[in-house]
Amino acid sequence: MPSIGIIGKQNVGKSTLFNALIKKNKSITYDMPGVTRDLVTQTLNWGEGKWDLTDFPGLESDKSMQEDEVGRASIEKAAAQLEKYNLLLWVVTRKGLSSYEYDLLDRIRKLKKPVWLVVNFVDDPALESDAAEFYALGFSRVFFISALNNRRIEELRDAVIDQFEGKEQDVSNATFVLKLSLIGKPNVGKSTLFNTFLGKERSLVYDLPGTTRDAIDEKLIFQNTEILLTDTAGIRRKKTSFEAVEIFSVARTKKAIAEADVVLLLIDAREGFDRQNKYILEWIEEENKPVIVIINKTDLIDEDRKKFLKEEIEELQGMFWNFPVQWLSAISSKNSGRALNEAVKIFSEGKERIATPELNNILEILNRNPVVGSNGLKFNYITQAYPEKKFIIFGNRAIVPENVKRYLKHNLLKQLKWKNIPIKLDLRKKRAGLKKSEK
Repeated sequence: MPSIGIIGKQNVGKSTLFNALIKKNKSITYDMPGVTRDLVTQTLNWGEGKWDLTDFPGLESDKSMQEDEVGRASIEKAAAQLEKYNLLLWVVTRKGLSSYEYDLLDRIRKLKKPVWLVVNFVDDPALESDAAEFYALGFSRVFFISALNNRRIEELRDAVIDQFEGKEQDVSNATFVLKLSLIGKPNVGKSTLFNTFLGKERSLVYDLPGTTRDAIDEKLIFQNTEILLTDTAGIRRKKTSFEAVEIFSVARTKKAIAEADVVLLLIDAREGFDRQNKYILEWIEEENKPVIVIINKTDLIDEDRKKFLKEEIEELQGMFWNFPVQWLSAISSKNSGRALNEAVKIFSEGKERIATPELNNILEILNRNPVVGSNGLKFNYITQAYPEKKFIIFGNRAIVPENVKRYLKHNLLKQLKWKNIPIKLDLRKKRAGLKKSEK
């Protein structure tokens, strides 16, 4: 049973966070340091398993606890148990770290376990920019929450579930669940491919656009990976999308893209990348989802058409990212397994978390390029917002020329050896460091 500990100095809102996560008032909260002195633990049923969540007493320096012998003893007892926990949530406030918390930071870094930084009292999204300096501390995960107002508590809870469900499957050699969505216009062969993957007639196939009106889900096992496969309704041309059922289909398609781990975008080789298909690619890019483009019905085109499509694909890969492409025949299921194989590969790569020190070593390399210096730019540090595949870069300017953005994205992908995975860059201006007396 995984155990999660909530730690931090006194009066930063640990008990309020504990109560928000368990959805009841079990740990006493009061606006006075030292109210919580014992370890308060609750067993929870989250996701597919059970979890032990523990609220630690506030950690304080010996100097601040000179007058409280009982409090000091409880802190020492609790601190001795930090090694026993699978994950620690270190709660701080958006005002910044105190001198004691910086000392505590050194101790936390020596722990051989995941520690996530939880910045409390961030009641409004606008305050997150003021708290951005916390990314520079190098934690793999940083959450900005308001425990009292229940802001982003569910996001933190879901992240904890994902952290341990994945690890449990690794240990037991069980399969991961890959959410794979089939997207495309009507009558491009989505339902045929859906049935081919399943090896049975699950989705209705008929030579009439719009046969599939709703999304259909089905599970299958491929290469020891459990896949949740979704066949979506086709998206008609924009001129007919005012119809209620088509508006619904567009909404469901966008939802399927947002919920997918990998998207399979089917293109009719005879139509190519018309305006509607480019819209779909833009939706996929907005959601920052990996996509495998499948050119279907290739048996219905000649070599000149195929050459034109390849040139069009290269142009789009330059505009978006280097997405992989598969070529299929409308009358044969041959090579259809390659798409699943590619999806599993991309899914595995996309789960990779890059350590902050490694990222900053890469950033040093990127800083040496003349395209950075010639624009008067200096990038100080970088961190990954996991699992969103977003990289936050702090530098002397938040707004940089487009050619610099392209350079950073292209070369970051190159250094990471991520060929087929889209990423987002969030460029921010580094705030001047606070004086120690202000922390």
